[in-house]
Amino acid sequence: NHKRHVYVDLPLKAQRAYKDMVSQDFMVGEDGTAVTAANAAVKLSKLLQLCSGNVYDENGQVVSFHKERIELACDLALEAEQALIAFNFTHERDAVFKTLLAKGVPIDEIAYIDGSVPLNQRTSIVRDFQAGLIKYAILHPKSCAHGLTFTAGRRTIWVSPPMSSESFIQLNHRIDRAGQKHETETITICSKGTKEAAFYRLLFARLDNLYELLQLFAEDTREKVRKEGSG
Repeated sequence: NHKRHVYVDLPLKAQRAYKDMVSQDFMVGEDGTAVTAANAAVKLSKLLQLCSGNVYDENGQVVSFHKERIELACDLALEAEQALIAFNFTHERDAVFKTLLAKGVPIDEIAYIDGSVPLNQRTSIVRDFQAGLIKYAILHPKSCAHGLTFTAGRRTIWVSPPMSSESFIQLNHRIDRAGQKHETETITICSKGTKEAAFYRLLFARLDNLYELLQLFAEDTREKVRKEGSG
């Protein structure tokens, strides 16, 4: 299994929003909508959402910043005969699905698995993927990190990093596991000028400590992220 980062430039407006969010706890979308972060964990989640293209505002509505990340994820998937695309946010799932369709992939060759998909349907999706009927499976790590076999795939592509190294490692093992007879890839998409690549390095190292993950972003600010209970 080969691991590599693929980098994408954040558009200028998204770069400004990222810097605003890191330093000032807020950012502004294309339509002028402000998105705030009440605490460091929420802030981290919103930074990761921003890197992938869209952010949920305080009312649960999606604020759009850019589409380059989703386009790249789909292009990388289309380079492989079969691939997994890992997502963390519903807007990522929806955007990937729509983009694959727009690129000419038949709807019956695409499937997704998340908490909304019943167990019997998940079993059917795995079976059809292994048989080559489904070419692109869009997976949420909390629903697919254990037990499912996708060894017909050649690539796992991460639209954005999850908050759990356990989920990250286990989802990668849906392809890279016993029974796999081919070389495979784990591709992590990272925005230039952000902490995403460092974030992924911690996940690969099986670090599952939110405090350490938050510290990556605190380094860029005057803030001090403190462990719970510390002074």
